[in-house]
Order: sequence, then structure tokens, then C-alpha cells
Amino acid sequence: MQNSLSRERWMSAPVTERQGDRSRAVNVPRGLECLAVLDELLVSQKTKAIIIQNIAVDYRYKVKNILGENVYIAHEKISITTDDKIKLLDQFNNEVMHITCPDRCSWLCCFPSCRDMVEVSAPPGQVIGTVEEVQVVIASAMSPCTFSIQTTNLLAQ
Repeated sequence: MQNSLSRERWMSAPVTERQGDRSRAVNVPRGLECLAVLDELLVSQKTKAIIIQNIAVDYRYKVKNILGENVYIAHEKISITTDDKIKLLDQFNNEVMHITCPDRCSWLCCFPSCRDMVEVSAPPGQVIGTVEEVQVVIASAMSPCTFSIQTTNLLAQ
């Protein structure tokens, strides 16, 4: 997999400040510098679902900028026994962001409100915030979802 990814065109990390012998965006977790300059990301499913031991499904996605350059590869694992997880990997196969959907309901739950919040960590293990769906009292199938992004105090510094 690494060989096929290395042949594809990847977005270069933007340079906004020089720190010693390294250049990187200011106050941005390592690996996420490109998000500081992007307004839009395009996500496409790379592979079909892969069933893992009849209890988990693995999806893979390409995350690109509007120029068609790869920004990340995403791996989503949906399981009936653990929290759902999405890992964002850079071009060197380093995990730069981890998104977890806490399983607050039984996997038998069929109500959409069971999947209304995700926790975002960057670098993995350091929670930087959550994304929560805002519940609408009267909604139709055509109503767009509304989300609230909540950051931790770490980002406010």
C-alpha cells in the first residue's frame, strides 16, 4: 500500500514559521498544518467494506484538497463490540488524528441520537474537541444536519 500511495501526488505542508531547523504552521498539531490553509476537503471512498471476523467493518477513504492532491488517508472501523474509530494518516503512514464515536448506546439501538457526537484527538491520545449534532425538533429527510464544534481549553491558549 505504501508504494502505491507514494506514487500519488500529495499536498505539501505549508510553511508559516521557522522553528530551529524545522518549518511548520504555528500552534497546529504536527501533521495537521495543511488544515490551517484549506477551506475545503474532498472525501472519496477508496475501497469497499472489508468484513473483519463478522463483527467489524473497515472502510478506507482518500481525503484530498480541491486540486486533487492527497491530504490524508482515512481508515474507519465500525464494530459492534468497541467504539467506532477513524484514523487519519499522512503520506508517511503516520496517524495524525484520531476520531472516536463513543458507544453510548447498545449496538441494538436503532435511534439516530445514539451517534450524535464524536471525540477528536490530535495528536492521537490528546483530545482537542468534539463535534456534536444539534438536535432539531422538527426535521424532514431533506433538512441538512447541523453540527456544533466544541474545542478544549488546549486550543484556546
